Amino acid sequence: MEKPSTILLVDDDETTNFYNELLIRQHFPKLEVAIVTNGQKALNYLQKHPYPKIILLDINMPVMDGFEFLEIYQQQNHSDPPLIAMLTTSLNPDDIKLADAYPQIKKFLSKPLQITDLKALLESIKSK
Repeated sequence: MEKPSTILLVDDDETTNFYNELLIRQHFPKLEVAIVTNGQKALNYLQKHPYPKIILLDINMPVMDGFEFLEIYQQQNHSDPPLIAMLTTSLNPDDIKLADAYPQIKKFLSKPLQITDLKALLESIKSK
């Protein structure tokens, strides 16, 4: 399987980021992991770095939440857009419905990140 170069974790929870980074590095050691703690930092990251292949995006964060990030992100031109998956503790049907309204969101996943979900995301990139 051809592996993407970078996965961007966008979450304000240190424990979640630690766990997700550990999971990714254990199962896919050739992947790079970048971590930012809110949507604004994610937008800044995307301006300065080559696009990641996958963004795992939380909903509830300070400064700029996941949906606010998406509002700005969708207005930008992306020649090679990453696969974006919501990774959240929210089981609110309104959040799921709102996420479905964004074509950039390819998956809505519940925390914690599961290796099977990560493999499925990587496979979907391979078939792109």
